[in-house]
Amino acid sequence: MAGEPITVVAQFTVKAGAEEQFLDVIRAHMPYNIEDPGLERFYVHRDTEDPRRFLFYEDWADRASFDASMTAPWRESYMAAVQDLWDAPRIVGVWQQVPIRWERSA
Repeated sequence: MAGEPITVVAQFTVKAGAEEQFLDVIRAHMPYNIEDPGLERFYVHRDTEDPRRFLFYEDWADRASFDASMTAPWRESYMAAVQDLWDAPRIVGVWQQVPIRWERSA
């Protein structure tokens, strides 16, 4: 359904010893990523039991915004910097929210 918000979840397993280098690349490219039109939230998580495993959680205004980001000029240098750090292929899923929601209020 075009025009509806999506959430992208990407999982990465990096080579042993490459964890901090991976995070350095992410930090270096964050200014470009957060400027992508349609990106509403971007979180990086690390597995509590395996520090080589990372999860990105991204909320996008719509699929078109996400697709445009995947071809943004900054992505080429990002992919060149991270691909050799991966120990396994990344796993990417694109999700739509089901209208069942709960959040703890502040």
